[in-house]
Amino acid sequence: MVVVVFKKRKTSKPEMVVYTESKFTIDLILDMSKRKPAIPYNWILEDIGIGKGLVELYQNKHKITKIIYNKVF
Repeated sequence: MVVVVFKKRKTSKPEMVVYTESKFTIDLILDMSKRKPAIPYNWILEDIGIGKGLVELYQNKHKITKIIYNKVF
């Protein structure tokens, strides 16, 4: 399980996406050479990590109310 917190713009609220499928790894998300990345290059990555415990930790840290699961933007 990979947890990513990102912002679409510098002043926007942070959002969280959780990838539960095994094909999504941190290396795949951070790879800049992909034609269609999981998260667009111009979005700002706040936090990224592996584990179920990070979902609640990042929710409290960034005050996130909505969680998105397995979405490729």
